[in-house]
Amino acid sequence: MPTWPRCGACPGPACSGAAAGPLLDMLDAAYGMAPELFEWVEAPTVFHAKIELFDRIESADACLAGAERLVQQLTGWLCARQLAVERITLLLEHERGRVARAPTAVDVARANRPGATSI
Repeated sequence: MPTWPRCGACPGPACSGAAAGPLLDMLDAAYGMAPELFEWVEAPTVFHAKIELFDRIESADACLAGAERLVQQLTGWLCARQLAVERITLLLEHERGRVARAPTAVDVARANRPGATSI
């Protein structure tokens, strides 16, 4: 029964076949004789997220829960892009139809501590 070292020792031309090339490349990477190439996931350049609610919100707690989910997504995006923010704006879109209103903008900013200096 062949072992992995014996498969890796097999010369390239002697190992011909449809899967031989990719198999030898994987073995070379596993033994450190070739670099491992990964396809990294890259965050988009612009953050845009939206939560579509199925019912009307009647309390501030429900609105806060939706905003918290959006801020968590924003935090992940900022970490992936190695960025930071001091202020964000949440747009609260209201009902459509006869009672439609323009979106309400809610600014969320970092609180400054007394005597603290910003960098």
